[in-house]
Amino acid sequence: MYFREMLFLKVINMTDILYDSDMASVNRAVGDRLFCRRKALGYSGQQIAACLGISQQQLSRYERGQSRINVGLLVRAADILKTPVGWFFAGCQDNALYEESLSVQSDIYTAASVTSKSEYLN
Repeated sequence: MYFREMLFLKVINMTDILYDSDMASVNRAVGDRLFCRRKALGYSGQQIAACLGISQQQLSRYERGQSRINVGLLVRAADILKTPVGWFFAGCQDNALYEESLSVQSDIYTAASVTSKSEYLN
């Protein structure tokens, strides 16, 4: 039981880190890259918005970091703008946060395997 409590607390702490005020800076960074790539390719906001099936105003909110773009839409934008999805996030996540994320994932897999094993043995 102690292990599960520790895992829960670690996941909660990681969630706090990910959804802290830094998320606003990630939204801005992704939006800036979306804007710069669109401009570099010579597309108007209206053209990209039409391809994505959203209003030009919504695209503008994404580009200014005022709204968080969902993953599916970002994948479509990456395809339209001929760039890998990961490019939008370059430099957004520092190594410490990435390592912490890997640690949490490892703990979750360990907890799942321990739980599955104990259920199997009972």
